[in-house]
This record gives sequence, structure tokens and C-alpha cells, in this order.
Amino acid sequence: MRSWLFGATFALSSVAWVLAGGCSASSSGGGGSSSGGAGAGGSGGGGGIGNTGGGLNDSGPSDAPAGDACAELQVEAKQAPLGMLVVIDKSTSMAQSGKWTAAQLAIVQAIDTAGFDNLSLGLTAYPAGEVPGPPCVAGFPVACGVSALPQVPIADTGTAKSNAPGVRQNIYNWLAATQPNGSATPGYDALKAGLAGLGAYSLPAGALRVVVLITDGGFTCTSLASPPRPAYKDSIGCEDWENPDNVVSMLDAAYKDASKPTRTIVIGVPGSDTKPTDTDAPPYYMRRALSAFAKAGAPDLVPAGCDGTYQQSQGDPAVPCHYDLTKGTFNAQALADSIVKIRGTVLGCVYQLPDPGPGKAIDKKKVNVVVTLDGKVTTVPKRSDPNDTCQAAPCWDYDAGGQVVLIGALCSDVQKSTNAKVEIQVGCATIVK
Repeated sequence: MRSWLFGATFALSSVAWVLAGGCSASSSGGGGSSSGGAGAGGSGGGGGIGNTGGGLNDSGPSDAPAGDACAELQVEAKQAPLGMLVVIDKSTSMAQSGKWTAAQLAIVQAIDTAGFDNLSLGLTAYPAGEVPGPPCVAGFPVACGVSALPQVPIADTGTAKSNAPGVRQNIYNWLAATQPNGSATPGYDALKAGLAGLGAYSLPAGALRVVVLITDGGFTCTSLASPPRPAYKDSIGCEDWENPDNVVSMLDAAYKDASKPTRTIVIGVPGSDTKPTDTDAPPYYMRRALSAFAKAGAPDLVPAGCDGTYQQSQGDPAVPCHYDLTKGTFNAQALADSIVKIRGTVLGCVYQLPDPGPGKAIDKKKVNVVVTLDGKVTTVPKRSDPNDTCQAAPCWDYDAGGQVVLIGALCSDVQKSTNAKVEIQVGCATIVK
């Protein structure tokens, strides 16, 4: 988190998806809670199962499907495949206050849970070495190197945990053998390389791609950018502090990539709450920058009402969009809980449309979602406004990759339920909110 002058910077609910018959139903009334759930403290307030203010078990009309006259096929759907790359800051400042030790324990603890079985996982860290410095330091070597490929290559986790051969053991061994070093934090270049590496990894059609950034502060090394990028001067006059707008633009483009959309979720550990007046800190509020990164990287997964804008003159966000671990007690358990929650948030509410067979295609204007929670059946409408967080009523939508995504309270209700059943009906005109 420091410039080089001063040193380094669910277990998911059982959900059965079935394509079933039927074409007429009305949506339930009631509101919802926040969308997604990534961010400080997780999802925002609002209704869930049995809560006031929304959710599928609140009062309101709800009809079961009325028949199979317009159904075209019936198959069991599956959760979307997932590729996840952890990008972790290992600058010298991460050695302070037990942050690196906590990260080592937390990452292994999280990925050893059953929720990380049978997905693709890898890890990269920065800085990865020294390179010749810019003219402002007379070319003196600086720790701005990044690895073009993940230090722990992405691979299928299977069911083997970190005590058996496999990618989880590879991550454990790499973390155990590595200590923070390097007085610079090339976070922009590490994210750029990570996004490229995850994009190049072969995943099944319809797979989700997620980068999880763990950092304790500001990005540097912009003075070496080629081509040059906008930057802020550090204390010795180098144009070295990364302008957060650079990162926001990159993550926004990755999220909107039509062929391989990639979400980026941000975890800020202690040290990532600096202010412009702090010694050797970037000239902006770091929590605001990380919040903007999170909103750009995964706008569908941040808490409703979070502040994901960036302007240099703005202070800390009232509600951050990232996982902000700078408040309260920080330890390995807090970080592990965040990583596990990210996995559930990203994958727990995203499902593939089925393969209709050779030469056939599903008409996305003829897809409906029916949810059963505790015996109550609700046909959930598709949202018409992409900015609707579905707090007033539950809804669903397609993500950038064409997957079905449950939004707001609907997602959290399904994740929390032990007997949720979700059906996709194909062949009937989509009910729109």
C-alpha cells in the first residue's frame, strides 16, 4: 500500500431446478432486501423469509403454474460452472499487524469448504519482483513486477482438500512458502494480468468468471505505465499513485465483456482506509476507491444503496460497495467468512439455461422462473429495469453471459432455505415486472 520511497505499500441450500410445464401465474407482492450481498457487512437490510418489508413469504397474491399447454421441454438445470482467481497484495505492509498470517489461514480455511468443490481455482500475488524504475528514481530497481500467469495455475478443485494433492494443496504450499516483500503495489497490472489469465483459461460454456482482490491499500507503479495512464504524484514527485478511474474503467470493461464477462469482488483489509492527510498515502480516500472498484467490477452483487462513485474530493462512503474489513476485529476467521460468502453470493443464485438439443435454441422471451419456499409457490417476474435492485418486489434477470440470476431478497431467501425449489418454465411468454 506504500510508495517505494517508504516501503510497501455455503454450504448452499439444496435447490432443484426443473424445467416444467405451465404458462400462467401472477407474481407475488411484497418487497425484497438488497441485491447480491458483496460489500461491507454483506447484504443490506430488508425482507427475507419471514421478515417485514419483503421476501417471498410476505403477504401478496401468488398462483402456481396453471398447466403445461405452452411448455416446450423439461430438463433439470444446473448451477453455472465457476472459475475463480484470488489476486492478493503481498507488499511489505501486508506483513504488519498479522495481515499476511491471517490471509494465509483464511484463504486455506475458505477454499477447503465444500462450497469450493468442483470449481476452477487459482491464485496470483503482487508484486512479483523488481524491474528498472522510472526516471524520477533514476532507474533504480523497484518492486513493480507482476506475473503474467497465476503463481498457482488455475485448475479444477475436484473434492480434494488442501491435505491432498491438487490445486488447493498447491495454494496452501505457495502461501506457506511466501512472505510479503516489495515496496510497491502494482495492483492495476496484477488485476490486468489476472483478468487476462482467467479469461484465457478454458471453462465450459456459460461459466462464471470471478476475480477476488485482497488488498491493504493504494496502487502504485503508474509511473512505469506504457502507454501512460493518468496518475497522482507521490511524495517525491513521481506520477506514481494510480488514478482510481483507471481501475474502474478496466473492471467495468471486464464485467461487460460480451464473450467472457468477469466480475471482480474487492476485500479491503486493515490499512485500506487511508486518508489523503495520512503519511505516504494516496491523495484520496482509499475506502472510496475500493468501493468504486467493487461497484464497477460486480454491480449486480453489491449492497443496495452503496456508494460506488469516485471523485478525489469525496470522503469515505457511508455504505461501501466492497467487503470492508477495516472496522472491528480483523482476524483469519473474518477474512475466511468473507471469501466463503463471496463464493455463495456469486454462484448461489446463478444458473444455466439448459441445452435444448441439436439445432434448437431457447427463446429467452419465453422463460419464466417459479420459486417454492416452505410450500408457497411464486412466479417471479423478470425485471424490466436493469437498475432495479428488486427491493420493492423480488425479480430475476439474465446476466451478461445469458445466465438466469435471482436478484435481491429472492436470492438470499433461496440461499437461506433448506427446502427451496426453483423451476424454470420454457415456452411461455416471460412475465415482466
